[in-house]
Amino acid sequence: MILRRFTKHVTDQNWFAVGLDVIVVIVGIFLGTQVTAQFEYNKERVQEKLYIERLHEDAVDAYEITNINTDYRQFHLDNLNEIMRTLNEENGRSDITNLECNSIYESHIYADPSVALPTITELFSSGRISYILDEAIKAKISEYQIALDASSDVTFEIQVGATIMSHQYPDVITMPMSLEGFSTIERIAVQGATTISCDYENVMSNKAFKNDMVANAHRLSAHVRRMRIETDLIAELHALIDANLGVTH
Repeated sequence: MILRRFTKHVTDQNWFAVGLDVIVVIVGIFLGTQVTAQFEYNKERVQEKLYIERLHEDAVDAYEITNINTDYRQFHLDNLNEIMRTLNEENGRSDITNLECNSIYESHIYADPSVALPTITELFSSGRISYILDEAIKAKISEYQIALDASSDVTFEIQVGATIMSHQYPDVITMPMSLEGFSTIERIAVQGATTISCDYENVMSNKAFKNDMVANAHRLSAHVRRMRIETDLIAELHALIDANLGVTH
């Protein structure tokens, strides 16, 4: 209808009407574009809220996992530091407890992989990270992703050259012939001790053992620092998401 009317106005050389028709068409296109853009914007805001709510669930779950693992490795690192104070005659002790000995045994273990948040992975892989308009959340997501990307290289560097102390020094570390000697978070919390034992006199006289234990302690310290960085970033992301959603815990 508009085209027919426009053609008639041109035929009649009614230029005012032609101009008016052109303006009507332009305004119609503009309004149509605005309505479409607003529809897309509203749809993306709905998606953004859904993504942020999912991020909240991911952050809660990931923090629980990483915090437990970090505290567990920190527990062993604290024990190694206490052993070093004992060997340096700084704490008035002349023994190594079974629990501390267990930490020497576990000093080469860094089996704590970084925890990728599924929603962050989806946002980047689908190209929908732009849906997140909260700049603070978006920046923290990028910061966490960078930390994860760097973690694999850090973990590899830490693991290279680690000494399996129970293999290298069987005369110092006595392993039980059952699984009861191996600590878990639950065992430490409930029993507070294991049956892995260390010969203190042998430790004192074995310079190679002490050197390797200290080297493993440095590796474990780096591992714990890496884990703390990720745990803190998850906590910071969680706080930003809570503020965005108006959630209190």
